[in-house]
Amino acid sequence: MEDGENNSFHSDNHKQEQKIAGYVDYFTKTEFDTNVDVIQDILNAEPVAWSLRTVDYEDQTNLIHFRWWWEVV
Repeated sequence: MEDGENNSFHSDNHKQEQKIAGYVDYFTKTEFDTNVDVIQDILNAEPVAWSLRTVDYEDQTNLIHFRWWWEVV
């Protein structure tokens, strides 16, 4: 999901470089789900900066929620 603009570069009263940031959310019931590695491999193959921000167990849904943040120029 695209979240919006992040720390873009401005000079001479104009935007010179725009950075777009967002999140990838993945929900699973499987501990040690191999899709987590697949998602990270895909992010590594793209020209984006990214980091795994959170891994939470959600009591109400019994799901494990992974969230990656990404940014692209």
